[in-house]
Amino acid sequence: MSLSAAPPSYAEATAGDKEQGASGSFTYASQPPPIPPPTMPMHPSWAYVHPGPSPGYSNAYAADMSSPFSDPSSSSSFDGLSGSNWEDKNVRRMFIRKVFCILMVQLMVTFGVVSLFTFCEPVRKFVQYNRVFYLTSYMTFMGTYLMLVCSTNAR
Repeated sequence: MSLSAAPPSYAEATAGDKEQGASGSFTYASQPPPIPPPTMPMHPSWAYVHPGPSPGYSNAYAADMSSPFSDPSSSSSFDGLSGSNWEDKNVRRMFIRKVFCILMVQLMVTFGVVSLFTFCEPVRKFVQYNRVFYLTSYMTFMGTYLMLVCSTNAR
């Protein structure tokens, strides 16, 4: 029983493909046939597909239910929490714009504080010569960090 050292050529490797025909499904001889899925009775509501463009964001039964956050005296079904509002691309764009604006403001405040202590010579010298402010800020950071890491209620 000697095996050849070289792999088969392309023509030898694809010779079996031409014999299969147009079916395109190749099964190995040792592979068992696929098992069909089990037949199980399905409730009609399990197979319901919402006709909207994005069923992941909407609830077909939301009109029948009242939200605990909605005003019971109002007759409109808008409670601010239904997913149908997210279907509009403008609402999503405005949400993303607000998130990025908040992030930009946070980064600008951080940049301002860092640049104040880095580039303003009198402030930098004051902090360098008065170690109390440096140590106080360091202990505040460590205390906040340890409280967030160790306490699950503070998160």
